[in-house]
Amino acid sequence: VASTRVCRDRVTRCSLGYGYVNFYNVSDAERALEELNYSSIEGRACRIMWSQRDPSVRKNGIGNVFVQPLGRNANSKTLYSAFCHYG
Repeated sequence: VASTRVCRDRVTRCSLGYGYVNFYNVSDAERALEELNYSSIEGRACRIMWSQRDPSVRKNGIGNVFVQPLGRNANSKTLYSAFCHYG
């Protein structure tokens, strides 16, 4: 895992219920997507989807996935713990 990010409300700093996980390569992201989609993260069945809006990112071998719904107390460590075994 290259990085994780849980999106937060600017005022309350509570999770907005979604986040991103960046992988060093696409194959790790594909494996995580296949094996973790609809799995439980902090008691919630999370949907995992590709998230690459920039075409240059899609072609350079880096994998980026979008994860939702996350709990209000979710943080980057939560995402890292769930995805670290995949890359």
